[in-house]
Amino acid sequence: MTEGDNEMRAMKNTVVIVFAALAVLHGSVHAAGPPDLINYQGVLRSAAGVPQDGDFDMVFRFFDADVDGNEVLVDEHLDVGSGAVTVTGGLFNVALGSGSVADGSGPGSFSSLGDVFRRLDEVYLEVQVEGEVLAPRTRIGSAAYSIGDTMADPPCFDTSNRFVNCGNGTVTDTATGLIWLEDANCTAVGGFQDWASANEAALNLGDGTCGLTDRSSPGDWRLPTKAEWEAIIDAACNPSIPDTAGTGCWSEGDAFSGVQSNAYWSSSSNPGNPTQAWRVSLSTGDSVSNLKTINFTTWPVRSAP
Repeated sequence: MTEGDNEMRAMKNTVVIVFAALAVLHGSVHAAGPPDLINYQGVLRSAAGVPQDGDFDMVFRFFDADVDGNEVLVDEHLDVGSGAVTVTGGLFNVALGSGSVADGSGPGSFSSLGDVFRRLDEVYLEVQVEGEVLAPRTRIGSAAYSIGDTMADPPCFDTSNRFVNCGNGTVTDTATGLIWLEDANCTAVGGFQDWASANEAALNLGDGTCGLTDRSSPGDWRLPTKAEWEAIIDAACNPSIPDTAGTGCWSEGDAFSGVQSNAYWSSSSNPGNPTQAWRVSLSTGDSVSNLKTINFTTWPVRSAP
């Protein structure tokens, strides 16, 4: 092993996952049984807070208790095997249950995540990255299954206005069907922050935060794409957001609240330069590509369930 390899190994052993969100994959939202695959989203950073890039060996172990307890299932995502997990700009996405799945060392026999969720009321996830076990474990048993049974509130519509305040902390854009967070300046999703942190904050949003009573869960929300931003922008206004009817310029008291004449992040990377992503200026309405390390504002959206 070369000196460079040793340095890379040492760096990888300091990484920490700073958030996770769960959502059902490959199944109906009204599925009769729990899912075999769960979408796990995270941000991987060094101990110094630097977003990581590259392919990382990850092992996901499922237990029946948050401390000690019995290991019930193991899902390995390794370079030598099912394939390592790719991390870009700190962000990664992996389908739990899609790697090399094996029964855990504890009593009983489990063959899949669906089997685990059917038989256990509480399931805790332990993550190992490049040989380092991260703590604490995260409870996912009831959360993972409940997402298949409980849907976030749908969009709301009327015949008079483009933007409809649904009364649950969300606003529906009737022109696109996209659901926006009503509060465009919610401190719980952060103020000015870099692109990875903005994505992280949006993915962590859910019912009970930012005035939401919409039954949404972490993983439902995200940053708008560049195209979704451009569909809402009115460059003749400052801030560049239309009013409730969609015929004039926004002002406080319309469907949205707290709209700032700032630059807001989109989720869209610049395909010509992966170190940059698109943001929109609500003072001019322009879309501009900037380095992902620059700090801009966060305003989450979600699609209709």
